[in-house]
Amino acid sequence: MINEALEAVRKAKETAITAANQEKEAENKAKNIEKEIDLVNAKMREKLEIARKRTKEWLHKQTAEMTQKSQIKDFEIKRLQFELERVEKEEKEQRQALKKQIKEQMEKIESHVKQSQPQALQPQGAQPQVAQVAQPQVAQPQVAQPQVAQPQV
Repeated sequence: MINEALEAVRKAKETAITAANQEKEAENKAKNIEKEIDLVNAKMREKLEIARKRTKEWLHKQTAEMTQKSQIKDFEIKRLQFELERVEKEEKEQRQALKKQIKEQMEKIESHVKQSQPQALQPQGAQPQVAQVAQPQVAQPQVAQPQVAQPQV
């Protein structure tokens, strides 16, 4: 009986040691898993930081490109506005010059008509009559029409 009791105590001691060893192994496994999780989290944070930096650089680059394109377009708009104002000014000056030429020609014609009419033919108190003169024609640019060859039969 003593032997049986000793044997039972020995088995209980072995069972307790085995249980303690298993508990230590489980704790070690849990610690290893926690370390692996920490490593994975650290790698993930590193990758996220790299991705954030790349995204920030890409956005900065895109913003710079868009700003440059916008500035180019703004410059082109201003250049076209300036060109339009210049052309409008030239056209206005040309119209004024033509009006002046027409007026001068009309005055010359009226003066010539007055000088060439005999004074005796005009009734007294009547206004001298001015011959109507055709308006000078401004040459319009002509666009050449494309020539299409006719098929020969």
